[in-house]
Amino acid sequence: MNVVSFGSCLSYLTSVELKLHYQCTFKSANFQNRSDSFVAKYIDKTESLPPYDLFNEQLQYVPEHEAESREVLENQYLDRMGKNAEGCFPFLETLQNDKIDIIVLDNFFDIAGMLFRVDKFFDPPPFDVFLNFHHYTNDLTKWGRLTDFMDQAEAARNWVKLCRWLRSYQPHAKIFLLSFQVCQSIRDADRYVRGKRFFDEIVKVMPEDLNVDIFPAIDVEETYHKGYDDWAHFTPTVYKALAGTIFLKTVGNLPPFPRDYVQTWDRNIVEKALAPQTS
Repeated sequence: MNVVSFGSCLSYLTSVELKLHYQCTFKSANFQNRSDSFVAKYIDKTESLPPYDLFNEQLQYVPEHEAESREVLENQYLDRMGKNAEGCFPFLETLQNDKIDIIVLDNFFDIAGMLFRVDKFFDPPPFDVFLNFHHYTNDLTKWGRLTDFMDQAEAARNWVKLCRWLRSYQPHAKIFLLSFQVCQSIRDADRYVRGKRFFDEIVKVMPEDLNVDIFPAIDVEETYHKGYDDWAHFTPTVYKALAGTIFLKTVGNLPPFPRDYVQTWDRNIVEKALAPQTS
């Protein structure tokens, strides 16, 4: 079975486990795209990036981060996405030309990423892009400004568009949307709330006819994650378990998770997130 992923380490490492343990072929991986940016550029087409070579030549990379940062930028261009993942093929080309059996998605960048709004310097109208400021020696503030975190109701609407776009290329694939975990975000109340809210929003708006299996955020004990500093990663055991669940749901034709699943919220963390900010 052929697999592609879209999101971050959660979907990518789960897909790696599908390859390692369940005889799947991992065809392509897409990283570093927040849903609003992808939808605006490649689905709604309300904004566009400048040509890659033009943009790239203006960036002055910190040497130790250059390879990673070039990959981050490339993965935000539709014709370049997916080329950098080990053993994988270009993302769009794979969707267009191959039969994909499993599509694994996650929303990490929608709860954790802030985009840079470029409204100076380039000729095209303003556009959003994901850049790690400390990976460049440029003073990027001369080009624009950092935007805020995403509203999760907007994120959910974007994921409906994104899943419909994927369906247009792969009408028969099994699509699994993994809500990103917040069990390691208990020290960041705002991120915790964003993560919890995404699931509540996405189950309200995702049409049943798109056949998207939405996983609630996994809440595991400390034994199975990498701690609160490395808050975005599980231990390999969890990725293998996720892969096994996806494989069984695919070959066993099991139903999606119920949309009426009720999350448990830590009220103390929520209250902290809602408290007035003091300087």
